[in-house]
Amino acid sequence: MTEILYDQVGRHGMRSTVLLDEGGRPLIRSSQNVAGILEQNKREAIDWQPTFQRNAIRARKVASLPFVVWQQLQAAGVVKGTRVVDEKAFLQFLSDRDVRSLRTDNGGRLA
Repeated sequence: MTEILYDQVGRHGMRSTVLLDEGGRPLIRSSQNVAGILEQNKREAIDWQPTFQRNAIRARKVASLPFVVWQQLQAAGVVKGTRVVDEKAFLQFLSDRDVRSLRTDNGGRLA
């Protein structure tokens, strides 16, 4: 049986839990209810129009990522803090069909 040492839900809906496994080792588990983010992404993808998506600096929004996904990318060294440090790996991640629900554009391959 696992023992919960700490369990807290933060202001952005991310839950952090620290437990002890059967061997007495601590495990840190992060989770987040992402249903709202995925629903908003779906709405934005439906309304996506390439000619209206660029802002003043010619950038465009292509995805909304939950905090738990950002943490995974940070652990992999793709992002650090709020910055993308490995753009090639980041674009490859966003182009993967398994994360299509995070995209807010047409889902085409990102270069």
